Amino acid sequence: MGSNMQPSDRFVLFVASHGVLYGEQYFFVTHNYDGYLDPSVLISSNELLDASKNLPALDQLFILDT
Repeated sequence: MGSNMQPSDRFVLFVASHGVLYGEQYFFVTHNYDGYLDPSVLISSNELLDASKNLPALDQLFILDT
């Protein structure tokens, strides 16, 4: 996604999903959740933060409805 992005671009991510506090970490539950919490159906808030650091856009807005 970031290959065509420039530092002057704006990046907006809107997530409407369920979320869980698992241990001391917050996770977003993905669409393939089947009632059991395992790493294959969770995206950690740290993963999202790390991914955002790799985007060239300097203006980033994250709207999380979880």
